[in-house]
Amino acid sequence: MNYPLIKPKYYFSLFKEILNFIKNPKNEKNRTKSTKQKIYDTIGLLILKMLFLIPVVLFFAVIYDPENIQKGNMSERFTPMILLLVGVVILPFLEETLFRLSLKFKPFYLALTSSVLCYYILTKLVFHTKLSGVDESFIMRVVISISLGLIFYPIITIKSFKNH
Repeated sequence: MNYPLIKPKYYFSLFKEILNFIKNPKNEKNRTKSTKQKIYDTIGLLILKMLFLIPVVLFFAVIYDPENIQKGNMSERFTPMILLLVGVVILPFLEETLFRLSLKFKPFYLALTSSVLCYYILTKLVFHTKLSGVDESFIMRVVISISLGLIFYPIITIKSFKNH
């Protein structure tokens, strides 16, 4: 029987595939692998992700003290319905927009990603508040972020930028 998930050699080859993709990303389907192999790869990537998360979590557990930053719990600030909306819809949507949408390399996606990144930077570094914080700076953060996206989109769609 062939069980690649129990072989360390499989994880090294999977890691090499990831590095090769990072070096030279191509949006192509792999037609050489069977469905079974693709399922193994998905499970293997999940296991690799967990293995890489362990040192990252341990690192942040040593240098990061959540007691100093979290003064108010989200459940104390929001009603259950708003908490569900913020925690399950809005914050994951912002995260996916920031970290995954720009992987498609379209100007509109890049403008959206830059807007969300601007919101993150304004929220955390400039105003020192929570992403879900609806305070006196919220409207300013949103307006500046949307404005950046509206300014950035025409700039990156100029033909001279596309040709280079």
